[in-house]
Amino acid sequence: MPARKTKSNTLHRDCLCAIFASNLKRLRQQSGLKMYVAAETLGVCKSTWSQWESGKRFPSAEMLAAIAACLHVKPCLLLGAVDCKCLPPCSQSVNPKALRTVPPSCTLKVQGDDNE
Repeated sequence: MPARKTKSNTLHRDCLCAIFASNLKRLRQQSGLKMYVAAETLGVCKSTWSQWESGKRFPSAEMLAAIAACLHVKPCLLLGAVDCKCLPPCSQSVNPKALRTVPPSCTLKVQGDDNE
């Protein structure tokens, strides 16, 4: 059953979108990729990439993994986690202080989290 739309859920989604958009743009620029080149690499339109960077759209889980691979970072780094141990170390060093992280006021809950 899908999660109910609540003001809290919307705030969490918007917060995550903003963090993702900020980190995506910063990481793309740090890697020296032009937006259209990054988009072509993933087989999406430049306008789709632009909407991701502006926070108007959010990619699917599969596309999030592809974006991370394209930028040589862990997917969770795009989402604001700086000490994630979900994958082997990245081949590109990234300054975690330059990334936007999840602010304390934005507590994100993962579906199925037992700590509710």
